[in-house]
Amino acid sequence: MNARLSILAPFAIFVLVMVISGTLWFASYRLELRQIENETRIITEQIGFRIDSWIHDRTTTLNHLIKDLDLVLDPDLEEFLKHVKAHTELVPGYQAINWVNSQGIIEVIFPITGNEAALGKNLYDHPTPSVPQTINKAIQTQRVARTPATIELFQGGRGFALYWPVYDSKEDLLGFVNGVFKVDELVRYCLNDDIVNPERFHYRLSESDSATVFDSILGYTDELLPPFSSPHKSNATVDVADRTWLLEVEPIPEILPGASFANYDYIIPTGLILACVLAWMTFIIVRKNDQLHLTTKRYLDLYENAPVAYFSIGLDKKIHRANRSACSMLGYSKEELTDRSVIELYADTPNGKQKALRAFEKSLLGDGIQGEELEMVCADGSIISIVLSVTWVKGLNGKIIESRSSIMDITEQVRAREKQVLQNERLHQSRKMESLGVLAGGIAHDFNNLLMIIMGNTELIRKQLPEDAEVQSCGEDIIIASHKAAKLCNQMLMYAGKVPLEFKPIDVNEIIKGMQRIFEPQTQPQIILEYKLTKNVPDIMADISQIQQCILDMMTNAMEALEDQSGNITLSTKIRQTPVPEGTEIQILASEQDGPFVAICVADTGPGVNNDQLPKMFEPFSSTKFMGRGLGLSSLHGIVRRHNGAILVRSREGHGMNIEILFPVSIPATS
Repeated sequence: MNARLSILAPFAIFVLVMVISGTLWFASYRLELRQIENETRIITEQIGFRIDSWIHDRTTTLNHLIKDLDLVLDPDLEEFLKHVKAHTELVPGYQAINWVNSQGIIEVIFPITGNEAALGKNLYDHPTPSVPQTINKAIQTQRVARTPATIELFQGGRGFALYWPVYDSKEDLLGFVNGVFKVDELVRYCLNDDIVNPERFHYRLSESDSATVFDSILGYTDELLPPFSSPHKSNATVDVADRTWLLEVEPIPEILPGASFANYDYIIPTGLILACVLAWMTFIIVRKNDQLHLTTKRYLDLYENAPVAYFSIGLDKKIHRANRSACSMLGYSKEELTDRSVIELYADTPNGKQKALRAFEKSLLGDGIQGEELEMVCADGSIISIVLSVTWVKGLNGKIIESRSSIMDITEQVRAREKQVLQNERLHQSRKMESLGVLAGGIAHDFNNLLMIIMGNTELIRKQLPEDAEVQSCGEDIIIASHKAAKLCNQMLMYAGKVPLEFKPIDVNEIIKGMQRIFEPQTQPQIILEYKLTKNVPDIMADISQIQQCILDMMTNAMEALEDQSGNITLSTKIRQTPVPEGTEIQILASEQDGPFVAICVADTGPGVNNDQLPKMFEPFSSTKFMGRGLGLSSLHGIVRRHNGAILVRSREGHGMNIEILFPVSIPATS
């Protein structure tokens, strides 16, 4: 019994090993055969797709050419050449695009270079009978028709041609648009060795109803070859106009499994149980490794191609990894970011380095950072606003090993938010100035009525008193004070926009030249007046007295700013195309028009004011000097507003002030 077991056991083990080894051999054979068949099918689909795409792109272009082309062509066919040139620049690859008249004669060829031999040829006399047959078929069907791909071209070589019949509005045949293609150009693009390896596959392109176009072994031939007989072949058909091509691909016999038994003869003699166990274990390990690799690849792909910028940062604050979005957002390459301190990327601003350091240190005590707004510096030096979120990654021992930072660029949102705040401030200031204008207008109107009573009664009293009475001088003082008060009321009415205006075209340069005799006597000796008037400024529609008042108010403000100090005052004019130019100007008053504008600028080298005080300058009775002054700039605001203009102010403490008023152009400027 034991002897039998000693014999049967090795035999049973041998049989088991042989069965397993044979199974492995057969499985390997089938697997390789399936891989070759799949590769053959994929290559066939790739070639078929390339051929179909190549033909489709060019036939579609020709079809668009037919649609774009006027049905009634001019005698010189210039319109045809213009359309052909435009379409062939978009999709190259034609041997030629021709215009063939209704008698079959080629009248126009594009491009002519290399195709001279075909010009003037009669296609009905073509040596290949299929050419006139194809033309007649196109006439009968009134649709595009194609020749076989084995015809000899007039310009040399083998190829095929498409014919589109073109009719006029009376459906009379005008001619044909003829697209000519060389077979070797098609083969070079669609059947090159980069796609199909001729050492592994045999492939053939044939007309479905006639001769072969190209064979990878025989080359260009027009023989009618039998179809492939391999059971592992793959076929594809490509429709080209009214004909069909057949694409056949088969693996060469030398690459098929079983062609040489030596590929698998090591399996059976070495098919020991240990080898089988090791192979099985290897299979399991490889499979697990593939799963791990696939998981890692998916994670890295998700990390790398995420729309959000990601950084992996160590405890030393150096960047270990950065994805594409991070590199694109900051303008650095991965090599430039790797091993670089992330703190260096933050800006030297209140929301930059120091805030980032505090956030990182604080995050170590908690669960990370969520939604921290910071500012970073890009490679080009520009500063962007970002939202930072940080989560910490722990190792197997529970200790933090690195952080995962996600960064979103919110620069546009921050700018929009700041712009909205600025717009709200401007709206508030505009409403405030309007309210002050209503108040000033009401006060001025009522005060004027009171002044009229005071002045009228004073005059009556003076007339009833003797001329040498002592109180006559008191009455005169009342009249003088009343006139000054009336002038003040008039300024308030100008600010409120209650003074009637007479609009007409005026030249601001001429007004300034006429006012120079007023400014110069009033200017202190230590102040230098400069005039920079742009030549040929266009006219503006305005009230001349109001414009004079604006210039006078700005000059008075500049002279008072200098007081007893020495300095310069510059009065200039210029042309602006937009109401809000780029720069540091603060817009006090906006215009409803887009431009162009004539600008009147007064700049002084006085002490200046800060940006917070600039809007208050145009409020009634607001002044940086002393109480009771400042109404001049208030009236200026009302005048410019009624002229639909704009006011820009630029100033900085210790660096003077520049006030610029803009008026819409009424007549275009001369060159």
